[in-house]
Amino acid sequence: MPKKRQTAVPGTIFGIPRLDGQIVLGQVLEEYYPKILAIAVFDLAVPPTDSVDPALLSDLKVISITAVAQAEIAKGYWKVVGSAPLLADPAFSPHRKFSPPHYIGASWCSGGIIEKLVDAYYGLSTWEPYPGRPGHLKSLLLESGEAASN
Repeated sequence: MPKKRQTAVPGTIFGIPRLDGQIVLGQVLEEYYPKILAIAVFDLAVPPTDSVDPALLSDLKVISITAVAQAEIAKGYWKVVGSAPLLADPAFSPHRKFSPPHYIGASWCSGGIIEKLVDAYYGLSTWEPYPGRPGHLKSLLLESGEAASN
């Protein structure tokens, strides 16, 4: 059965699946290019759910701010579990280093890469799943001194 289409707008909270069946919460920060979303990934893993209490989200650590195709959420690969005011500052989005409106040079990640990132972060898989790209997953983490919370 096809998955139900979902809306991905700024503030949308979604779950990124982990190898152990739990989900890691993320939030859409902005759509900076057609069908490309800047997202925050939080340090919170929960059992799969239909909704998340926004109060749980107020003091979460942001582990990554990156970009991904809107299809990960819109096509239901990553399930929407709620909505909340932005919990991370979109100014930390990596595309902001490039000039609008086309952001030439900006890159985005596949959903598979983000899923590998959360699995590695929680010790469920290796930090080096791509032999030709050492350090790639760790490069997606926020620097320890960066403050991305709103």
